[in-house]
Amino acid sequence: MTREIKNKDRKLRKSNMIKSKPNIGSIIILLIGCIGMSVLSYKLVSTSLSADYPQLTGLILGAFFGLFAILCIIALLSYDLITIDKEYVTIKSVLGFQKKKIHLRNIRAYNEIKKRTKHTSWTDLTIFYDDKKLKITSSMFSNYSEVKSRLTRGKRRDVISVKHWHRRSDLYYGIGFIALGLLMFVFFTNIYPNKNENILEHELSIIQGTVDHVTLDRSAKGKRSVRLGLKQHPKFIFSLSGINFDASEVEKLLAEVKQNDKIELKILSEVNEKKLLKTTALSFWDKTINYKTIDIYDLRDHKNTYLDINHYNKLRRQNASSWARNILIVVSFLILTYGLYLLLKAKRPITMNNE
Repeated sequence: MTREIKNKDRKLRKSNMIKSKPNIGSIIILLIGCIGMSVLSYKLVSTSLSADYPQLTGLILGAFFGLFAILCIIALLSYDLITIDKEYVTIKSVLGFQKKKIHLRNIRAYNEIKKRTKHTSWTDLTIFYDDKKLKITSSMFSNYSEVKSRLTRGKRRDVISVKHWHRRSDLYYGIGFIALGLLMFVFFTNIYPNKNENILEHELSIIQGTVDHVTLDRSAKGKRSVRLGLKQHPKFIFSLSGINFDASEVEKLLAEVKQNDKIELKILSEVNEKKLLKTTALSFWDKTINYKTIDIYDLRDHKNTYLDINHYNKLRRQNASSWARNILIVVSFLILTYGLYLLLKAKRPITMNNE
């Protein structure tokens, strides 16, 4: 008789048991993120270390993507598997280790916060029990509604904790927007400090050489540049980008200049002395930021002029007073103002009626 009662109780508990179902899409995204970011990190770091001097930009980006890959691995290993029976909610890791076991009667309250980005939305459910809490994210489980229903049945919603979360969110976003606004304001007000001044002939050095290759590059953001290699200086890439590119006869350059052609170009004398002649010591930034790239300010051969320093200077002065720069300064001020607004909003006292 006792055995029958135990079997019935076991069956009853099993019939009332709910198991979380992992969201396969989320797992696939984490796996792709882990593998993709690891490969990208490796390529950036290895490329940055292959130059004469380690390139700071590539190392920083490589470290960032490597950190992202590590976070994806941590997220996969931290993936919770939840089982809820008649009395307990049990949380185990993907490796099968039990992390928590909570009696359902000890759950005193919960809150649910909807979050959204440009491309997706999800819900964070926080369960409060004893003096602790458990957070469950809807994007991690395909049967989130079922799990939520069982965990929150008969429990009160903690409205004050939601308001505290919004307050912290306003505080963090406020600090972030203020920092971003200040950085943008300083950058855009100082980006062209001397752009209205000409680059003079005596500031340039003439470099003559034989063309190894000429290529047109396009960045992920659609910006174009020309990369020119000289056989006399195989370690360096001579570049037309930004204003230098806009001031150049690019189509004529690509059509006329071929491998083994003789070419004459002008670069800053300071750069020539540091990188090509090596008569002046390199600074830290010379070594670690675009060491292999040298900007061209004048470019011609025996037939054509592809970039003239006078045309470059004219375009440079026009760009210095660009309306786009002024708009970006205004945008940075608006971002800063919005950050201050969020900080002031976060300072407001929390009441039941305060939204």
